[in-house]
Amino acid sequence: MGKLHAVKQGFSIKHVPAFLVCALCFYFAYHLMQGQRSVWSYFSNRTVIEQKQAEIKVLDQENKALEANVVKLRVATIDVDYLKERARHMLGYTDPDEIILITK
Repeated sequence: MGKLHAVKQGFSIKHVPAFLVCALCFYFAYHLMQGQRSVWSYFSNRTVIEQKQAEIKVLDQENKALEANVVKLRVATIDVDYLKERARHMLGYTDPDEIILITK
């Protein structure tokens, strides 16, 4: 009769905290491994972030070079040689003694 009484007793209020702890552990463990913010997403996004940072460095260097060229063309700091070079390139001017090589 003692065994039967223990089986009939079943789920009691003293088991609720243990059940909640197990449910929370399962919930957080599942979301740690699955979903948009999981560990796997973190590592895959990490490589994308590193690639984008490398692109940013390249673009930043190009931006600095262009800014240096703009400074050469400002009225206060004009570089006459660079101005002639740009005008000849943009307008297609050449000197009579220059040889033009056309490449594909």
